[in-house]
Amino acid sequence: MIADNSGNKENYAIRVRKIIYRLSLLFGISELGLILASWLLTAAMPDIQLRSLLSSGGIRWFFSNFATLLASPVLVNILLLAIAWGSITTGGLWSTITLLFSKDGNKLPSQQNFALKASLLLLISEVVFIISLTFFPHAILLGISGELFPSSFSKSLIPIIAFMATSVGAFFSILSGKSRSLFDIGQCLTSAGSWIMPVLLLYIFTAQFFFSLYYVFVN
Repeated sequence: MIADNSGNKENYAIRVRKIIYRLSLLFGISELGLILASWLLTAAMPDIQLRSLLSSGGIRWFFSNFATLLASPVLVNILLLAIAWGSITTGGLWSTITLLFSKDGNKLPSQQNFALKASLLLLISEVVFIISLTFFPHAILLGISGELFPSSFSKSLIPIIAFMATSVGAFFSILSGKSRSLFDIGQCLTSAGSWIMPVLLLYIFTAQFFFSLYYVFVN
C-alpha cells in the first residue's frame, strides 16, 4: 500500500509538472506572437496607438527592464512559499497531520505527538502576536487610516504565512527528531528545489508576457 501511495504521488507530481511546462510553452509562444503582431500592426498602421516590441524603443525596453520587472514581490513570495512548503513536508509535519486524521491516528508515536502539540502551541503564539499587531485599534500593522486593506499587514500577508509555516515546520522537525543538525534543517528548508524551478520557469514566461502586453497596448 505504501509503495502504491508513493507511486501515485510520483505520478501526480509528474502530471503537475507537465501542465506547468505546457503553460510555460504557451506563454512563450504567446510572447513571440505578441512581438510579431506588434511589429506587423505598427508597420501596417503607423498611426495606431500601439508600440512595437521590435522597434528601437521596444528592444531597449525589453533588455533594460527584463530583470527589473521580474524582480517583483511575486517572485519573493514564490520563494518564501517554496521554503515554507519544504519545511512542513520534508520536516514531517504534513505527513504527521495526515496520519493524525486517518484511521491510524491513535498510533501516533509519543515523540511526534509531543512535537505536534508543541508546534501547535507555537502556531497559536504566532497567531496571537500577529493579531495583537493588527486587529486592535491603532495597531502597528494597520493602514494610516486604520484600515486592514490596504495596510502593512495586507502587503506582508504571504510572507507572514510563509514565515509561520516555516518556523512551525522546522520546530516540529527538530522536536520529532527528523532534523538533528543544522544541515538537516537547511536540507528541510530547501527541499522544494525540485518544484521551485518549474514554477519559476512558468513565472518568468507569464510575467514577461503580461508586462509586454502592458508595454504594447498601454501608452
